[in-house]
Amino acid sequence: MSKKQCVVSLSSTEVEYIALSTTTQEVVYLRRLLSDLGVQHDKPTVLMEDNQGTIALAQNPVFHARTKHIDIRRHYVREAIQKNVISLQYCHTKNMIADVLTKAVMKTQFQRLIRLMGLVNT
Repeated sequence: MSKKQCVVSLSSTEVEYIALSTTTQEVVYLRRLLSDLGVQHDKPTVLMEDNQGTIALAQNPVFHARTKHIDIRRHYVREAIQKNVISLQYCHTKNMIADVLTKAVMKTQFQRLIRLMGLVNT
């Protein structure tokens, strides 16, 4: 899903953390739906993240003075990590396939990413 965030963010880490929170909610919903359909999933869903600050914030429950303004609802991500519902994996920005769907990228990067998606044969 791609949509405009309805909150003002003060840093790129916060922007990514809010998006991660929304994604985590969608993952929980889809996992429950699959479970209702009889599909078992014992391992956490891996989410690729290109912001290392966001990964650190999500995985470290220690209070961060720089993030005290982030709404407590966003910390749903931490709970999902602790319950093994999701796991975060760093993915370098140049390899973030979703970027082709969410932002303007250079032509060469666009072509590379759609090839990685399997949309173009070459």
